[in-house]
Amino acid sequence: TKNIIKQEGLTGLYQGYTPTLIRQSLNQASRFLFYQHYKEYITQKNKQFSPYHSLQGGVFAGIFSVIISTPADVLKTQMQDQSIVKLSYLKQL
Repeated sequence: TKNIIKQEGLTGLYQGYTPTLIRQSLNQASRFLFYQHYKEYITQKNKQFSPYHSLQGGVFAGIFSVIISTPADVLKTQMQDQSIVKLSYLKQL
């Protein structure tokens, strides 16, 4: 942390914040959205939402959120990797 602040300033601590925020937002929003729709579907169909349905909905929501948020995660990782390469280059100077 001290090295980052020395070399890049305080803003260096927040590098990659925007892609991380986008990824997390997509992940959580898609998970909650899918789970809510699944719960409504099961409730309308069966009139009862059992613990089994809750587990199943959670698993499917997790899978769905990963599919949706993976492109943003790849972008975030690539941006972090570029930052590390840039930082290692600066150390060589």
